[in-house]
Amino acid sequence: MIRPATADDAPFMWDMLWEATAISDEMKALGKVTALRRPEVAKYLADWGRPGDVGCLFLNDRNEPVGSAWYRIFPRENPGYGFVDDGIPELTIGVLESARGEGAGSAMLGHLIDHARKKGYTAISLSVDRHNPARRLYERYGFVDAGVSQDTDSSVTLVIRWEAEASDELTAASPAIIATNSSPASQRRMDVVV
Repeated sequence: MIRPATADDAPFMWDMLWEATAISDEMKALGKVTALRRPEVAKYLADWGRPGDVGCLFLNDRNEPVGSAWYRIFPRENPGYGFVDDGIPELTIGVLESARGEGAGSAMLGHLIDHARKKGYTAISLSVDRHNPARRLYERYGFVDAGVSQDTDSSVTLVIRWEAEASDELTAASPAIIATNSSPASQRRMDVVV
C-alpha cells in the first residue's frame, strides 16, 4: 500500500536516502552519517516539506514502511545529480534491501509519475548508477538517457517526458500504478500525494 509522506516521515526518508545513496562504493566507504551530511546528498531532503516537495511511502502487509520515494525541484544554480531543468522535478527512490524486488519501487515510481503528470509537470528525472539493477525498472517505465551525463560518469541522468496536457488516463509508461488510501492531508507545507 502507498500512503503520502508527511513531515513525521522525514527520519525514515533519510534512511531511504541512505539506501539510494549506498549504491555508490564511494558513499558506502564514507558511512551513512558522513555521506548524508554531504551537501550534495543532504539537499535531497534538507528542509523537507518546502513548496513542491511530494513524497510517498510503501507499506508492507504488516503496515510497516519498507520504501519511500519523492520528487523535488532543484534550481539551476544548485542542481541535483539528476538535474535536467529547473522546471523538471528530480525523483529519489529508496527501498530497504530486504524488500527489494517485491514491487515497492515500481509502485512508488508509477504513483509519483502519475502525480507529477496531474500536477502539470511535463517530465521527471533521476540519476542512477549505470550498473544499478533499478535502471531496468526506470527504462521499463519509459525513462531514457537525458543526454547530460558523460560516458565516463558512474551514473546516468534519465528522464521521462509526456504531453503537457495530462489526461485522466494512465500512460502506457505507467502500467503498474496502484490505488492509494485516503489518508488525511499531510502536515505543514507538504504536498499530498493522493
